[in-house]
Amino acid sequence: MVSKLFSSIEEVSWPTTANSTRDQIKNTISESFAAYLKGRISAAKESTAGVLSTSSMLNSWSLATSVVIIVLPVDALFPLIDMWRLTFLDPAACSWASSASASACGGFIQVIASRALDVLGTWENIKGPRNYVLTVLRLMCNTFSSVVLTRRILTDVTLRGILTGVVVESLVSEDGSVRTAASSVAFNMAAWLQNGRAKGMEGGRNEEWEVELISAVVEALGREKSNEQVGG
Repeated sequence: MVSKLFSSIEEVSWPTTANSTRDQIKNTISESFAAYLKGRISAAKESTAGVLSTSSMLNSWSLATSVVIIVLPVDALFPLIDMWRLTFLDPAACSWASSASASACGGFIQVIASRALDVLGTWENIKGPRNYVLTVLRLMCNTFSSVVLTRRILTDVTLRGILTGVVVESLVSEDGSVRTAASSVAFNMAAWLQNGRAKGMEGGRNEEWEVELISAVVEALGREKSNEQVGG
């Protein structure tokens, strides 16, 4: 993944207005981000304690991500988003994201989701954008492993709106895998809402948002004819 990402970084024309240079981005990814993921994978294989991320590491990764998302074409971004998908399996990363400032957490997640929303509905069987959207949806699913991060995301009106837009558009995608991933995110959102109601928690409730989500699910189910996983 890193080699493919670096190849794309080298090929693109790097803007002089970017907050980080090409080499700074590559160093952050290779010496910190990729090294962390390799450590976690090795620990999982050997059944040892995993390597935990730190706030300083995550801050640097989020800043680098915000730059790369803007600079690279969407069909080159899959490796970077997949690295974040794996990172959000780390409770420490979820804890950081739930308490980080809006610019640190909401900023880069918003940029990632906004890029997915931009390409949804504009591609037909094009591998690059399709893989990007699919991986963003799977990343979103992983964020629901943390109660505090879920609360942070779904009570932030701007962030929730963009993520909901991605889910709504993906539920009616022509691609079955995208619809399946979107249905998983929609289920997680509904489960969070239901859990809040069961506990008598009204914080973050928004009837307009709930109606939008329910309407999208009903429309998707009405259209679904070929994918039993989505319908189930």
